[in-house]
Amino acid sequence: MMRTGAIAAIITSYNEYPLCLDAVSSVISQDSESLEEIVVVDDGSTDGSPDALDAEFSSDRRFTLLRRDNHGLAAARNAGIALSSSPWIALLDGDDLWLPGRLAAVAAAIESKPDAGVFYSDLNLFTDDHRRHVRARSIEGTGRAARDDYLRHDAPIIPSTATIRRSVLETVGLFDESLRSAEDTDLWLRILGQAEAVRIPRTLVDKRDHPGSLGKRRALKVESMERVVAKAVAADDSLAQAGRVRMARSQIVRCRQAADEGEIGEALRSALNAVRATPTRRRPWLAVCYGALVGGVRAAQRLARTHGSR
Repeated sequence: MMRTGAIAAIITSYNEYPLCLDAVSSVISQDSESLEEIVVVDDGSTDGSPDALDAEFSSDRRFTLLRRDNHGLAAARNAGIALSSSPWIALLDGDDLWLPGRLAAVAAAIESKPDAGVFYSDLNLFTDDHRRHVRARSIEGTGRAARDDYLRHDAPIIPSTATIRRSVLETVGLFDESLRSAEDTDLWLRILGQAEAVRIPRTLVDKRDHPGSLGKRRALKVESMERVVAKAVAADDSLAQAGRVRMARSQIVRCRQAADEGEIGEALRSALNAVRATPTRRRPWLAVCYGALVGGVRAAQRLARTHGSR
């Protein structure tokens, strides 16, 4: 019989060799008896990582490898959740790492607050040459107030820090597989409508940072967030103002990323979209300045490099 505090680790991977080996190792090395299952979902990798994972970890009785065609991150997570049976589900992306004590801290939190919907923690964002600590915010309560708070301020609840109660997912549903981005925000909003999100005030995850992103990827993030916000507001129209604040924040992030890459047109369009969403707030107007000044300088530098190489 499955213990009430038993945890399934759901790890998703797509062409992340050899990082995915480190991710699974960080789970197996956890000093906690609560870990019952380790489900790795390979989402159609072509880099040999499924064979490497199987060779390295198949001897562990808790380990299961699911190979599937590529259908995206949300679908991969859902497949792993469906394959597992533990009452708690702990997520990990294939290029991230759980730090020592991650599961022990979660197990203690579960014992303290067994009715919580999701636990999450602080984290480190890192690249090969940089590390930055991210302190998550606490979200008070449940229902409309908690959802409004999360829309306005985020937390953030990063999936690799999250441990979710299965019975809550059975009520609110799994990740929305039609979303190619912001699928986690959509799920947290649905969970907050039913149960509490509890912050564990410890740094329990190293998350690999992917600074910047291509223009198409930035556009996809904003479009997905628009869908998530529209979905939340359709369910509760009192969240409309909070939704506008969240959309402005997404546009500001897109503005700054585009400006840093010298894409001044995209930067200014995004900043002006933020202004339209929340015209009385200061940050969108500051984004306009950032987009014009930084985007202009970076665009000029890029042009100078192009001419200089001829």
